[in-house]
Amino acid sequence: MEFKRWSFIANTKTAEDLKTVQQSLLALQVKNVLSGLSLSIQLLEGRIKHYDLTRKIREKERKLGIA
Repeated sequence: MEFKRWSFIANTKTAEDLKTVQQSLLALQVKNVLSGLSLSIQLLEGRIKHYDLTRKIREKERKLGIA
């Protein structure tokens, strides 16, 4: 991937081409960051739900005298 990126940049002829390449790379980086953040948020939401369910189960167990 890295080789392809640099060979593409090396083949650009004008500053405008290079600017377009830079903008494309920046857009791809932003997309990757946003995708990573989305996954992190989903993981956190899952952990919060798991914690809430665990807490509710423990409360019910305490009320029933199981725990």
